[in-house]
Amino acid sequence: MSYRTSFIKGERAAWFDRRSFIPRAMPEVVDEETRGFVDGYTPRSSTWALGINNRPVIEWWRESEAA
Repeated sequence: MSYRTSFIKGERAAWFDRRSFIPRAMPEVVDEETRGFVDGYTPRSSTWALGINNRPVIEWWRESEAA
């Protein structure tokens, strides 16, 4: 499995875990696959990590394009 595929899996797992309030221990990074998963799972901002402003992405894009 490639870094890119693992990154996508990490993002999906993070989204599901955050919505379901499931804590997950990150694996030790030993290869490209685990590095991709951990990078994808890692929050991009503090608001994302805390679950603040959980509006769908499409609404954010519509507001940004209108501005």
